Amino acid sequence: MDTNGINSSTFKLNCNKSLNYLHDLEENGYTVIKQAQGTLYLYHWLYDKELKNLEYEGKHIEIYEKLLDLCFEDLNYNIRTIYHSKVTKDNFEILKNLYNLYYNFDKIEHDNECENTKYECAKKCFDLYKEYIDDCPKKFTADFCNKLEIFRNEFNGYISSEPQCKDKGLYIPSNIFASKSVILLIPIVSLLVLSTFFFILYKFTPFGPWLRDKSGRKKNFYGNIANEEQEIFHISRIRRMPDMKPSNISYVSM
Repeated sequence: MDTNGINSSTFKLNCNKSLNYLHDLEENGYTVIKQAQGTLYLYHWLYDKELKNLEYEGKHIEIYEKLLDLCFEDLNYNIRTIYHSKVTKDNFEILKNLYNLYYNFDKIEHDNECENTKYECAKKCFDLYKEYIDDCPKKFTADFCNKLEIFRNEFNGYISSEPQCKDKGLYIPSNIFASKSVILLIPIVSLLVLSTFFFILYKFTPFGPWLRDKSGRKKNFYGNIANEEQEIFHISRIRRMPDMKPSNISYVSM
Protein backbone atom coordinates (compact mmCIF):
# COMPACT_ATOMS: atom_id res chain seq x y z
CA MET A 1 0.00 0.00 0.00
CA ASP A 2 1.27 3.44 -0.83
CA THR A 3 1.13 5.12 2.55
CA ASN A 4 1.54 8.54 0.95
CA GLY A 5 -1.72 7.96 -0.88
CA ILE A 6 -3.72 7.93 2.35
CA ASN A 7 -1.62 10.13 4.61
CA SER A 8 -4.01 13.06 4.46
CA SER A 9 -5.45 15.36 7.10
CA THR A 10 -8.82 13.62 6.85
CA PHE A 11 -7.20 10.24 7.38
CA LYS A 12 -5.46 11.51 10.53
CA LEU A 13 -8.75 12.96 11.72
CA ASN A 14 -10.52 9.65 11.19
CA CYS A 15 -7.67 7.83 12.93
CA ASN A 16 -8.18 10.06 15.95
CA LYS A 17 -11.88 9.22 15.90
CA SER A 18 -10.89 5.57 15.72
CA LEU A 19 -8.67 5.95 18.77
CA ASN A 20 -11.59 7.26 20.77
CA TYR A 21 -13.69 4.33 19.60
CA LEU A 22 -10.99 1.78 20.52
CA HIS A 23 -10.41 3.45 23.86
CA ASP A 24 -14.10 3.02 24.64
CA LEU A 25 -13.94 -0.66 23.64
CA GLU A 26 -10.89 -1.32 25.78
CA GLU A 27 -11.73 0.69 28.88
CA ASN A 28 -15.44 0.02 29.38
CA GLY A 29 -15.52 -3.67 30.16
CA TYR A 30 -16.39 -5.14 26.78
CA THR A 31 -15.54 -8.81 26.32
CA VAL A 32 -12.61 -9.93 24.20
CA ILE A 33 -15.00 -11.06 21.48
CA LYS A 34 -16.83 -7.71 21.47
CA GLN A 35 -13.51 -5.91 21.19
CA ALA A 36 -12.48 -8.04 18.20
CA GLN A 37 -15.85 -7.41 16.58
CA GLY A 38 -15.43 -3.70 17.24
CA THR A 39 -12.10 -3.56 15.43
CA LEU A 40 -13.64 -5.30 12.44
CA TYR A 41 -16.48 -2.78 12.38
CA LEU A 42 -13.86 -0.04 12.60
CA TYR A 43 -12.24 -1.46 9.48
CA HIS A 44 -15.44 -0.97 7.51
CA TRP A 45 -15.82 2.56 8.78
CA LEU A 46 -12.25 3.52 7.83
CA TYR A 47 -12.47 1.74 4.51
CA ASP A 48 -15.72 3.51 3.66
CA LYS A 49 -14.38 6.92 4.68
CA GLU A 50 -10.84 6.76 3.29
CA LEU A 51 -9.90 3.71 1.26
CA LYS A 52 -12.76 2.70 -1.04
CA ASN A 53 -11.26 4.65 -3.95
CA LEU A 54 -7.70 3.50 -3.30
CA GLU A 55 -6.25 1.03 -5.79
CA TYR A 56 -4.77 -1.95 -3.99
CA GLU A 57 -4.30 -5.49 -5.29
CA GLY A 58 -3.75 -7.22 -1.97
CA LYS A 59 -6.28 -8.94 0.25
CA HIS A 60 -8.61 -6.95 2.46
CA ILE A 61 -7.08 -8.32 5.65
CA GLU A 62 -3.69 -6.96 4.58
CA ILE A 63 -5.23 -3.51 4.12
CA TYR A 64 -6.66 -3.59 7.60
CA GLU A 65 -3.49 -4.83 9.27
CA LYS A 66 -1.58 -1.96 7.67
CA LEU A 67 -4.31 0.43 8.76
CA LEU A 68 -3.78 -0.69 12.33
CA ASP A 69 -0.06 -0.09 12.00
CA LEU A 70 -0.53 3.36 10.48
CA CYS A 71 -3.04 4.54 13.06
CA PHE A 72 -1.65 2.98 16.18
CA GLU A 73 2.09 2.50 15.62
CA ASP A 74 3.03 4.63 18.65
CA LEU A 75 0.37 3.25 20.98
CA ASN A 76 0.29 0.15 23.13
CA TYR A 77 -3.32 -0.84 22.63
CA ASN A 78 -3.95 -4.42 23.73
CA ILE A 79 -7.00 -4.47 21.48
CA ARG A 80 -4.81 -4.93 18.41
CA THR A 81 -3.47 -8.17 19.92
CA ILE A 82 -7.04 -9.24 20.65
CA TYR A 83 -8.00 -8.58 17.04
CA HIS A 84 -5.15 -10.71 15.72
CA SER A 85 -6.10 -13.56 18.05
CA LYS A 86 -9.73 -13.65 16.88
CA VAL A 87 -9.71 -12.52 13.25
CA THR A 88 -7.62 -14.70 10.95
CA LYS A 89 -7.03 -14.91 7.23
CA ASP A 90 -9.29 -17.96 7.15
CA ASN A 91 -12.36 -16.24 8.58
CA PHE A 92 -11.75 -12.59 7.69
CA GLU A 93 -13.49 -12.61 4.29
CA ILE A 94 -16.59 -14.35 5.66
CA LEU A 95 -16.81 -12.02 8.64
CA LYS A 96 -16.13 -9.02 6.43
CA ASN A 97 -19.05 -9.91 4.16
CA LEU A 98 -21.49 -10.19 7.05
CA TYR A 99 -20.29 -6.97 8.64
CA ASN A 100 -20.42 -5.28 5.24
CA LEU A 101 -24.12 -6.07 4.96
CA TYR A 102 -24.94 -4.72 8.41
CA TYR A 103 -22.67 -1.70 8.03
CA ASN A 104 -24.50 -0.64 4.87
CA PHE A 105 -27.86 -1.46 6.46
CA ASP A 106 -26.99 0.74 9.44
CA LYS A 107 -26.13 3.60 7.07
CA ILE A 108 -29.64 3.49 5.60
CA GLU A 109 -31.17 4.14 9.00
CA HIS A 110 -28.66 6.48 10.60
CA ASP A 111 -26.20 8.02 8.12
CA ASN A 112 -26.85 11.46 6.63
CA GLU A 113 -25.40 10.16 3.38
CA CYS A 114 -28.51 8.00 2.89
CA GLU A 115 -31.10 10.39 4.31
CA ASN A 116 -32.49 11.35 0.89
CA THR A 117 -31.22 8.34 -1.04
CA LYS A 118 -32.54 5.45 1.02
CA TYR A 119 -33.59 3.50 -2.06
CA GLU A 120 -30.08 3.63 -3.55
CA CYS A 121 -28.52 2.62 -0.23
CA ALA A 122 -31.03 -0.20 0.25
CA LYS A 123 -30.39 -1.39 -3.31
CA LYS A 124 -26.72 -1.75 -2.42
CA CYS A 125 -27.67 -4.03 0.49
CA PHE A 126 -30.01 -5.95 -1.80
CA ASP A 127 -27.24 -6.51 -4.37
CA LEU A 128 -24.70 -7.51 -1.72
CA TYR A 129 -27.12 -10.05 -0.26
CA LYS A 130 -27.80 -11.53 -3.70
CA GLU A 131 -24.07 -11.82 -4.37
CA TYR A 132 -23.47 -13.66 -1.11
CA ILE A 133 -26.52 -15.91 -1.21
CA ASP A 134 -25.73 -17.04 -4.73
CA ASP A 135 -22.51 -18.54 -3.34
CA CYS A 136 -24.28 -20.40 -0.52
CA PRO A 137 -23.54 -23.10 0.39
CA LYS A 138 -20.83 -23.66 -2.25
CA LYS A 139 -18.37 -21.08 -1.00
CA PHE A 140 -19.45 -20.08 2.51
CA THR A 141 -20.15 -21.98 5.71
CA ALA A 142 -23.64 -23.08 6.71
CA ASP A 143 -23.43 -20.76 9.72
CA PHE A 144 -22.82 -17.77 7.46
CA CYS A 145 -25.69 -18.75 5.16
CA ASN A 146 -28.04 -19.01 8.13
CA LYS A 147 -27.02 -15.55 9.28
CA LEU A 148 -27.86 -14.25 5.81
CA GLU A 149 -31.38 -15.52 6.39
CA ILE A 150 -31.54 -13.53 9.65
CA PHE A 151 -30.37 -10.44 7.79
CA ARG A 152 -33.01 -11.03 5.10
CA ASN A 153 -35.80 -10.92 7.68
CA GLU A 154 -34.47 -7.73 9.26
CA PHE A 155 -33.98 -6.04 5.90
CA ASN A 156 -37.46 -6.97 4.65
CA GLY A 157 -38.99 -5.67 7.87
CA TYR A 158 -37.31 -2.31 7.37
CA ILE A 159 -38.08 -1.73 3.68
CA SER A 160 -41.73 -2.68 4.16
CA SER A 161 -42.13 0.34 6.46
CA GLU A 162 -39.81 2.82 4.69
CA PRO A 163 -41.70 5.00 2.14
CA GLN A 164 -38.62 5.46 -0.07
CA CYS A 165 -38.14 1.68 -0.35
CA LYS A 166 -41.60 0.16 -0.03
CA ASP A 167 -42.95 -1.54 -3.18
CA LYS A 168 -39.74 -0.79 -5.10
CA GLY A 169 -38.72 -4.38 -5.83
CA LEU A 170 -36.31 -4.62 -2.91
CA TYR A 171 -38.11 -7.40 -1.04
CA ILE A 172 -35.72 -10.34 -0.68
CA PRO A 173 -37.41 -13.72 -1.25
CA SER A 174 -36.70 -16.73 0.91
CA ASN A 175 -33.35 -18.44 0.53
CA ILE A 176 -33.43 -20.44 -2.72
CA PHE A 177 -30.85 -23.06 -1.76
CA ALA A 178 -32.68 -23.75 1.52
CA SER A 179 -35.99 -24.20 -0.31
CA LYS A 180 -34.42 -26.73 -2.67
CA SER A 181 -33.09 -28.68 0.30
CA VAL A 182 -36.55 -28.86 1.85
CA ILE A 183 -38.13 -30.00 -1.42
CA LEU A 184 -35.48 -32.70 -1.80
CA LEU A 185 -35.98 -33.93 1.76
CA ILE A 186 -39.75 -34.41 1.43
CA PRO A 187 -39.68 -37.53 -0.82
CA ILE A 188 -36.74 -38.99 1.12
CA VAL A 189 -38.52 -38.63 4.46
CA SER A 190 -41.76 -39.98 2.98
CA LEU A 191 -39.94 -43.05 1.65
CA LEU A 192 -38.33 -43.72 5.02
CA VAL A 193 -41.65 -43.37 6.85
CA LEU A 194 -43.43 -45.74 4.45
CA SER A 195 -40.60 -48.28 4.62
CA THR A 196 -40.67 -48.26 8.42
CA PHE A 197 -44.48 -48.56 8.45
CA PHE A 198 -44.53 -51.60 6.19
CA PHE A 199 -41.67 -53.24 8.08
CA ILE A 200 -43.57 -52.91 11.39
CA LEU A 201 -46.79 -54.06 9.72
CA TYR A 202 -45.12 -57.12 8.29
CA LYS A 203 -43.02 -58.06 11.32
CA PHE A 204 -45.16 -57.32 14.35
CA THR A 205 -48.81 -57.63 13.25
CA PRO A 206 -51.00 -60.53 12.02
CA PHE A 207 -50.66 -59.11 8.52
CA GLY A 208 -47.16 -60.59 8.20
CA PRO A 209 -48.03 -64.26 8.91
CA TRP A 210 -51.20 -63.89 6.84
CA LEU A 211 -49.22 -62.60 3.88
CA ARG A 212 -46.62 -65.35 4.23
CA ASP A 213 -49.41 -67.94 4.37
CA LYS A 214 -51.08 -66.53 1.26
CA SER A 215 -47.78 -66.41 -0.56
CA GLY A 216 -47.06 -70.03 0.31
CA ARG A 217 -50.33 -71.24 -1.18
CA LYS A 218 -49.55 -69.60 -4.51
CA LYS A 219 -45.88 -70.55 -4.57
CA ASN A 220 -46.31 -73.16 -7.27
CA PHE A 221 -48.06 -70.74 -9.59
CA TYR A 222 -46.19 -67.51 -9.05
CA GLY A 223 -42.79 -68.51 -7.68
CA ASN A 224 -40.76 -67.49 -10.69
CA ILE A 225 -42.66 -64.23 -11.17
CA ALA A 226 -42.30 -63.34 -7.48
CA ASN A 227 -38.56 -63.94 -7.54
CA GLU A 228 -38.19 -61.82 -10.65
CA GLU A 229 -40.26 -58.99 -9.18
CA GLN A 230 -38.32 -59.16 -5.91
CA GLU A 231 -35.03 -58.84 -7.78
CA ILE A 232 -36.32 -55.87 -9.77
CA PHE A 233 -37.60 -54.22 -6.58
CA HIS A 234 -34.23 -54.48 -4.85
CA ILE A 235 -32.38 -53.09 -7.87
CA SER A 236 -34.76 -50.16 -8.26
CA ARG A 237 -34.66 -49.39 -4.53
CA ILE A 238 -30.87 -49.24 -4.57
CA ARG A 239 -30.95 -46.89 -7.55
CA ARG A 240 -33.40 -44.60 -5.75
CA MET A 241 -31.22 -44.37 -2.64
CA PRO A 242 -29.60 -40.94 -2.41
CA ASP A 243 -25.85 -40.74 -2.50
CA MET A 244 -25.41 -39.81 1.16
CA LYS A 245 -21.86 -38.77 1.91
CA PRO A 246 -20.61 -37.43 5.23
CA SER A 247 -19.73 -33.78 5.08
CA ASN A 248 -17.69 -31.64 7.40
CA ILE A 249 -19.11 -28.18 7.93
CA SER A 250 -16.75 -25.73 9.55
CA TYR A 251 -18.35 -22.89 11.44
CA VAL A 252 -16.86 -19.46 11.82
CA SER A 253 -17.21 -18.24 15.37
CA MET A 254 -16.01 -15.24 17.25
